[in-house]
Amino acid sequence: MRRTDEPDELLDIRLHAPTPGVVIVWAAGRVTGTTAPQLVLRTGQQFHRAPHVILDLSGVEDLDRDALQLLGTLPERARAAATQLHIAGVEHEAMAGHLRHLGFEEQPTPAPAAAVLASLAGPGRRRWEIAG
Repeated sequence: MRRTDEPDELLDIRLHAPTPGVVIVWAAGRVTGTTAPQLVLRTGQQFHRAPHVILDLSGVEDLDRDALQLLGTLPERARAAATQLHIAGVEHEAMAGHLRHLGFEEQPTPAPAAAVLASLAGPGRRRWEIAG
């Protein structure tokens, strides 16, 4: 049962920098026109921090049309900052299709952020040596 003092829409956003070249932005909850601006802001702030930003949507329960439009501003901002934006944790094909339509260069993947991070490290490189 929902408590009456809880906000209608909760979005948890957490940042993690597992290597100097990668920042993971993890989101959980409902991403709507009300909560998406904060997710877009926090993600965009990382574009000048690392050459790779992984937006992990594995904890997202709902992503509405207004939120998709706001998220659609991220690919161009990442390109302008010379940052590669990776989208992880997208398990629903409909959501992946919407994200592809918005111009995300890299395919959204159902894989977790850790798998994307491992793929960035490559077979001959240590994780902490990821370069942009």
